[in-house]
Amino acid sequence: MAFRDDIYSFFKRYLLISLISLIILFISCSGDGDNSIAKSASSAKGKAGNVIVVVIDGLRNDEAFDDSSHQYIPNMWNNLKPQGTINTSFWNTGITLTTSGHTQIVTGVRASLNQQDETSPDLRAKYPNIFEYYRKQKNVSTDKVWFVAGKGYTTGSVGDSLHPDYADFGASSESLSRSDDETWESVQQIMDTSHPSLMVINLAEVDDTGHLGVFSDYTDAIKNADRIVYELWQKIQSDSYYKDQTDLIVTSDHGRHLAGYYTGFKDHGAGNHGCRHIMFLALGPDFKQDETVDAGRDQIDIVPTIGAILGIQTPYAEGEVMTELFNDSTLGRDIVTGGQRRVKLSADSSGLHVVWAQKNGEEWDIYYKKSSDGADTWTDPIKLFENGKDNNYFYEAAITSQDNGMVYVVATGYSLIDEGGDTYTWKVFGRRSLDGGKTWEDIRELKEAKVFAGYPDIASKGDNIIIILPTVGSPYKRYALYQLTSIVSNDDGLTFSDYTVSDRKKEQTIICPSTFIGQNTFYAIWTNERNSLDYTYWNVFLSKSDITSVAWSSDKPITSNTTDKKTFFVNNSIAVNDYELMKILITMRQDSSDNKAGKWKTLIKSSNDSGNTFSDENDFYDPAVYDAWNANVSFTNPVSSDFIVVWEQHYNGNGAEIYAREMSLAGWEDTIQVTSTDGQDSAEPDLATYNGSIYVGWQDYETGDWRIKVQKLNLYSSSYESLKTQIRKIFRLKP
Repeated sequence: MAFRDDIYSFFKRYLLISLISLIILFISCSGDGDNSIAKSASSAKGKAGNVIVVVIDGLRNDEAFDDSSHQYIPNMWNNLKPQGTINTSFWNTGITLTTSGHTQIVTGVRASLNQQDETSPDLRAKYPNIFEYYRKQKNVSTDKVWFVAGKGYTTGSVGDSLHPDYADFGASSESLSRSDDETWESVQQIMDTSHPSLMVINLAEVDDTGHLGVFSDYTDAIKNADRIVYELWQKIQSDSYYKDQTDLIVTSDHGRHLAGYYTGFKDHGAGNHGCRHIMFLALGPDFKQDETVDAGRDQIDIVPTIGAILGIQTPYAEGEVMTELFNDSTLGRDIVTGGQRRVKLSADSSGLHVVWAQKNGEEWDIYYKKSSDGADTWTDPIKLFENGKDNNYFYEAAITSQDNGMVYVVATGYSLIDEGGDTYTWKVFGRRSLDGGKTWEDIRELKEAKVFAGYPDIASKGDNIIIILPTVGSPYKRYALYQLTSIVSNDDGLTFSDYTVSDRKKEQTIICPSTFIGQNTFYAIWTNERNSLDYTYWNVFLSKSDITSVAWSSDKPITSNTTDKKTFFVNNSIAVNDYELMKILITMRQDSSDNKAGKWKTLIKSSNDSGNTFSDENDFYDPAVYDAWNANVSFTNPVSSDFIVVWEQHYNGNGAEIYAREMSLAGWEDTIQVTSTDGQDSAEPDLATYNGSIYVGWQDYETGDWRIKVQKLNLYSSSYESLKTQIRKIFRLKP
């Protein structure tokens, strides 16, 4: 018996070396899907060696550039605007709150974050920010990069992200509850002593006084902020370090409700014109003088624009360089602002279905391809959701498919509407094929989320489809309404109804949802903060519902963090086999009290009783050496207990590659490095399996731009039985 096991073990190792097929697809093909211009990882820079951004918190544009008298901003209008450029069509299309607005400004990615306060844990962005890009790429010391704020807890975590490649590259940060004059005094001291080359300043009083509801106090605060901005520009021009070497950007994190909406100017957090339409001014050696532009732009465009000025790439940012602002029309052309991203896979008896987002203009088109021969050949790309068509702008997609030919793609995006003037509302859209992806029905609107709709996940089984995603609706009282929403069909995608999975009014942030369908049960997991009085920190939760009569159970915590504001959970994934054996992957990091970043560790939780109790699986990698990030899990087939894990493994901040590992009855098999070590990121993997066929997709940065790749793996579970048969023939062994 031992002899047989040794033989099997030898041949399994041989499989790893010589029988794993690597069938790779570059989805950047010809036709509408082509975007093949590779961009250099390095870039030219502007004339300015310094950039300062001022965020006037909560300034409604009705009291700024949209006011024809400009009575509250005389300095910016009379003295600064002639020296620079204003944009009259600048927007916060994400969540119109302070924490999320500032996060969007510094990351270039829309943030599904609520307000951080003294009771909440640290609310940090998943993706890197401009401080981290700059410090890492230019080897800049901490004292040269500053975030200075008067908002206290609300902006206390803006200077640092959670991304493992950028750990401990954040900004020097000073976020205190104080007046704008006190913030200005601190800014001057920092400029004199450190001469930062990158600085973001929050002036908080406009928002703070606005919330008190006295309009004259609110406008007085605007006048004071206007004075400070002008004095800042004067200081820049009087300091030899900054003079003629500094670009200044002035904007806001959000506006305020219009009169007649909710509580009027007193509050914000909705999607009406007053909350979304914000001011934008840019001046300095790189910007045109005395210009007004009306190109539709967004907070997420600020980071790539700063990247163009400072000569750095901002690869995870999702906005565009605002080239219309520059004197040099070529500045920013080599900044990566799009490419192909966020690939999602689904496999069935007819083959492999793939969707991804591809930048074309301000937002993203959603494309689809299919392979029916194990990823050897592919259909031509189909543009399922087109950016700008019918005033809809798409962002994120997910896909599911069935053996009966049903393929369903869900996409989130925002639509142009009139709510006190032009503005945008977020929606969830769907598109169905009933012939395996050959033809597609028209796009359907499944739900209007209003303020924001986050990354969706989707699953299907039999006639049932479930979509799950975080949504932010119209304000509950004065605050935006955060929910985890499920959208369910029991008739193969013909009709849908939506149900709330988790609803704690304003007191939560919901991120990283994942869903699966068991034999008779919908499952949902997600990361939540301030979920209840007992769980006021980041944790991961599970809820489930009967398929035929949807009623979600109370949120069940899978993790038990009740004390630590600096423990983070992201990147959840769930899989359930036909015997209700459940595997859940959770990625966590625990930082030190002085903000020193810990290692990202991916946990595997296992349940054989439909999620009532859980046990921990052994580690599938070395958590002391590597960061495991963006992990996904799937059973190799629905009746097997064998499962496969794929993840993004980081090397102490030196890039990431994709790895895979299988758990079989014999235990953890050897780790497979799916992508080659090339010093460029391979990121955001997705996983699909069908009866032993295993597919991995990811976005790859090896060409200096993001490109989608898909690879088929032949692992142990799909080859082991046939291999054992061959071994028996060779050695004349009995079964």
